[in-house]
Amino acid sequence: MKALLYVWNTLVVLAAVAAWRYGFVEATAANDSTNITWIIAGVFAVSQVAAWWKEPKKIVSGDLSIQPTRADILYDAATIMVMLGLAGTVIGFMDALVDIKSGDTSGISTALWTTLVGLIGSMVNFVTHRLMGGLKG
Repeated sequence: MKALLYVWNTLVVLAAVAAWRYGFVEATAANDSTNITWIIAGVFAVSQVAAWWKEPKKIVSGDLSIQPTRADILYDAATIMVMLGLAGTVIGFMDALVDIKSGDTSGISTALWTTLVGLIGSMVNFVTHRLMGGLKG
């Protein structure tokens, strides 16, 4: 399973390089007036580094003791990325409705780009989470 995880992460890095090389990153930056996609990318990058860095410390609060795993970090980050993408969708459509009289469609563009980036980031994190042994029955 560990070999599959390394192959998966290599493919993710190659996909990121291809996205940069073929203009996807520039198109995203040009079409997202809220910059939520950069926040999503930051959450993705931090979660990937945190998941590979070291095992998280035990959280103790009163009688409650929680031992999160590295896979938990990926799962939580994936959930946050989806929520940020949906927030970008709502903000983008609100922007579009405000500017509907002028014919400005940048709000629709923001809505679609933030949704796309949030979904892609979360899907990658969910797959990595599963490969790291998350959600064991």
